[in-house]
Amino acid sequence: MTKFSIIGGLILLVGVFLNAFAQQPDLVINEFKEPSWKWGDQTLGFDISNTTDMVKFVVTEVDIEFPDSRTGCHRQFLSSGYIEPGAHTLLETDFFVPGNYGEARVTVVLHDVVDTLDALFPGQDFHREEIAFTVVRPESMLEWRDYRIELPPRIEEHPYFDSEFSRVLLALIDRGVSVERMAEMAGTSVLFVNGQIVPMVTHGLMTQTADGYRLNFPIIGVDESREAVRLAETAAGSLAPIIAANLQRYPAFLDSLTRSGLVEPTNILGGTSVLERLYPMVGGLLLWFDLGDRFVDSGVTMAPFVASDICNALSHRYMYAAPAGEGYNGNHLYAYLGEVKSYKIVFADNPVEVDCSRSYSFVGRPGTQRSWQWGDDLRPDFFIVDTLAIRPALDFLASGCETVLAAAAGSLDDLGGRFGHGQNMRGVRYWFWNIVATRCLETLVANGALKDDGKGLYEFSAMRGKL
Repeated sequence: MTKFSIIGGLILLVGVFLNAFAQQPDLVINEFKEPSWKWGDQTLGFDISNTTDMVKFVVTEVDIEFPDSRTGCHRQFLSSGYIEPGAHTLLETDFFVPGNYGEARVTVVLHDVVDTLDALFPGQDFHREEIAFTVVRPESMLEWRDYRIELPPRIEEHPYFDSEFSRVLLALIDRGVSVERMAEMAGTSVLFVNGQIVPMVTHGLMTQTADGYRLNFPIIGVDESREAVRLAETAAGSLAPIIAANLQRYPAFLDSLTRSGLVEPTNILGGTSVLERLYPMVGGLLLWFDLGDRFVDSGVTMAPFVASDICNALSHRYMYAAPAGEGYNGNHLYAYLGEVKSYKIVFADNPVEVDCSRSYSFVGRPGTQRSWQWGDDLRPDFFIVDTLAIRPALDFLASGCETVLAAAAGSLDDLGGRFGHGQNMRGVRYWFWNIVATRCLETLVANGALKDDGKGLYEFSAMRGKL
């Protein structure tokens, strides 16, 4: 393992440890071309000799993580190349060092493959480098060491924001700090800072102005958050008894719908089976699909992942930055995901693990979708939903809630006006509603009005024609 410390642009060699597999006779490492290990775009390379009479294909895998990062900073990179028989070639890999402070660990693995498009297997490894380096925090950044913000669900994990500097950058932009001053404070280059900003401009998260840059979403401060959380808890405390009372009368109402032939809850393919599963019905469809739409977007379909997906969630329409901590944020994940002939609604009552394709963080343009799947231990409950057929049930459960929504929206808008958000309130409402929905669902369960079925993750698949 190789260890470095980086102070601004200086690299201090601390110690050298090399861990390589025994060389296979047909591929020989002649030289390792090391990068500078500074923040930003880097290139490493291996000069490799092919001692066989066949063309050799090599895949290079670079894995970099900051294990002590509070933002879960972890990146993976792949490149491929070939070496002619009896020749030697320098195979280079471009990768990126995120803007984090503290220890970084890099693992570089070379794979001898038959085809560069094939999956990688452990038996193909023929060389490994393990490197550690430390990025030392400059004195000018010490005041930001404890700065913590929380972003919308799944945007929180996006590589644009998974480093410490990317979070501080938002606050510095909001305060009008110049790019040059930010680079000086962070001990990095203007090129690196601009490299962080330009993708956010491309995605509509920032706008370039004559004086620098302006955020297109609200930063919610601690004082504002404290007042807003009190409003959210008041709203949740008002909604919970209304919904609880409706739930008491709901079985008789559902029975009448069933006897009239309007719904068929026992038919899992009929689009109304969710009506008998009260926890996902209330948590996902009532609190988010119905009431959430009304509160956040005035009844327009709320789609935080519009034109993207759960792995590339960068819509500025619902963006916000709020103080970190459970007391300032809700726990729910809600996603309305459009597909070619249908749409899918996702609801989770707590943060969930999502596995994204390797290349998801390097999308060159907005509106691009990437493959993803739930974490290994997650198995969502699945429902086919006819949202037209379940509308009477939703309206019944929501009866009496409208006045609470209107009062909460008015109070929140007044608060946003006092803190300078103006018309830029959609992100604030989205953040606020997650607190309301989380607290309301918890209250309903705690008071015995609703039973948590323990699943935690639900998918509702609906046809577009059923809107």
